Amino acid sequence: IGLGPLAGAISLAAYSVGYLGKLFYESIESIDHRPARAMMNMGASKLQGFTGATLPAFRPFFITHSLYILEYNIRSASILGIVGAGGIGQNIMFYFDYRQFTNAAAALLIILVVVVALDLVSSKWRKNTLRQRSH
Repeated sequence: IGLGPLAGAISLAAYSVGYLGKLFYESIESIDHRPARAMMNMGASKLQGFTGATLPAFRPFFITHSLYILEYNIRSASILGIVGAGGIGQNIMFYFDYRQFTNAAAALLIILVVVVALDLVSSKWRKNTLRQRSH
């Protein structure tokens, strides 16, 4: 593949898939499987037990972990661009190389706003989910 944007994208994708796979597996393992077993004891198939009981309990973990990886990838793409592997940071390095510090500051500010907004959305969503589950 060599160096460049494709190598950066593949490395982020490989890391994200592996990390999400681990997080999803651990989340599914930690879910209470008694409701799914109860559905199967009443005649539901394994797939129906999974989609009817396990999947709804897994949904908060799925969204939380996916938002975390999205936020991580945005930050990582910034760093990858700075070291020459393409990504968001490539524009920042271009601005620094040509001494366009105002544009570089604007790009950094946009990245900061996006990451903070994603963090706020995910934390608000987690709070709402926990509140709904406690009632």
